[in-house]
Amino acid sequence: VDTFEGRITDIKTRYTLIRAGNGRQAIVPNESLITSRVENLTQADLKFNITTNIVVPYGSDVAQVQEILNSAARAQPRVMADPAPVTYLVNFAPDGLEFSLNFWVADPDKGQVNLRSDINIAILEGLHAAGIEIAGPRRAVRIESLPDGMLQGSMGHL
Repeated sequence: VDTFEGRITDIKTRYTLIRAGNGRQAIVPNESLITSRVENLTQADLKFNITTNIVVPYGSDVAQVQEILNSAARAQPRVMADPAPVTYLVNFAPDGLEFSLNFWVADPDKGQVNLRSDINIAILEGLHAAGIEIAGPRRAVRIESLPDGMLQGSMGHL
């Protein structure tokens, strides 16, 4: 409800108590449950999609990166085999190739961030083992002019 996710712990005449996985509790007016969009994960299809994105340098082997990402997800016991994890090349970003790993779980109530963290760590290890870096911002600096005499004394330092 209204970007707050958790388990309903109590329903009163005027409000409902919702407790998040991190212990936070929200008091939600019952009117909001009627007038706002509400997702009920216990009544929905238990295939819950989670994604993680990563950018690698241009020139990286696309098929190899996709396999590293998919393998990192498949190695986690909570990740469903059907549908299988899938990685897409989603963007030609300014700093490299952006991939999106999509995987599904049947138990979103056991946490999403913890699973995404485990998969991200496995991705880092897999990319490192393959000699593939994570792309970071790289900027070129163009110097159009320098004060007189500055270039002579610092030629060896530029």
